Amino acid sequence: MVIEQTSEQLMKNLMDDTLTYEELRNFYHLVINNFDEIINFNSHKPYKNVGNLFTLMLEIDNFENDPDNRQSFASLGYYVLCKGMEKFGLEENGNFKIGKYSVQIELLSPRISIMLASKISMQYCLSEISDKVDEYFTFANHLRKESFDLEDMILCDSYTVKYLCSIDMNPVFYFGANKHSLEIYQKYSTYGDLEKRIENGRNTQIKLFNHLKNKIELQKNLKY
Repeated sequence: MVIEQTSEQLMKNLMDDTLTYEELRNFYHLVINNFDEIINFNSHKPYKNVGNLFTLMLEIDNFENDPDNRQSFASLGYYVLCKGMEKFGLEENGNFKIGKYSVQIELLSPRISIMLASKISMQYCLSEISDKVDEYFTFANHLRKESFDLEDMILCDSYTVKYLCSIDMNPVFYFGANKHSLEIYQKYSTYGDLEKRIENGRNTQIKLFNHLKNKIELQKNLKY
């Protein structure tokens, strides 16, 4: 599969500090033109690689300032990581698979980074699943709600990664993920009923992923 092979090579280039902006831009177009491959990946690793590359596109200063393109990076990257979790990290009923801790950690960690690197874009994604209300309730209140929902999603994933790292058989290997998730958890857990917020974050993630699945897999709508 061309996306799987290319994403693996680009991650090697990243580790060797030889990855170029042009390679990243070409990879985005490669994904758009061959997106059906992503549904058929045979392991979690290419999902992780593709998600990490989209995260990188969002994190690099001035790599892309067009809001529509950033929206595409965020929604596609988030979808890909969720798809990997659906296939390799979760049971059919949505519960976490026992013993798949490394898979879950390696997919949830970049999902946290995607959300942190694209808050405005993610809030726009959430606006697409917001309940329709009276116009008087308005845009400002919607943004406020979506901002809180996004913070709950980040809180939920950081709590989950922190927990998974504590029970994984090789915690030293995941020291970086554990440290990062702990820092994020501490930042986003300073208000409200944490149990309810984590539950809201998880429910919002499910709702958003289902929306993106319909938009991307069924409608083939890959760009904003």
